[in-house]
Amino acid sequence: MATTVLITQLVLLYRDGRTWALAADFIVSSTKLGYIRVPQGFVTDFNSVPRALWSILPPECYGEAAVVHDFLYQQGHIGHMAVSRAEADAAHYEFARFGGAPAWRAWTMWTAIRVGGAAIWN
Repeated sequence: MATTVLITQLVLLYRDGRTWALAADFIVSSTKLGYIRVPQGFVTDFNSVPRALWSILPPECYGEAAVVHDFLYQQGHIGHMAVSRAEADAAHYEFARFGGAPAWRAWTMWTAIRVGGAAIWN
């Protein structure tokens, strides 16, 4: 059984006002999904949080969780294994908690993802 762990560090290059690109592969291990490799060059905007909420939920907080989540939403799979939207959202929660997010903040982010993510997933 896999455990939650960062295998490599998250190394990013700033691109513009809202996006970053991975400067190296980012590899993590999820308790539910196993190993996830986000390739060098992958572009993320971290957490898509409305500006009015940035004081409570800054978009770049828990960047590792956001990068994994963005990757799973864009790919919909890890290797040959399909990943559901619910699994991708659960991975964000898992890595936010692993990254030190208090339960209330991780739950708030997960709830916002569940509400707002449907349009992006579809």
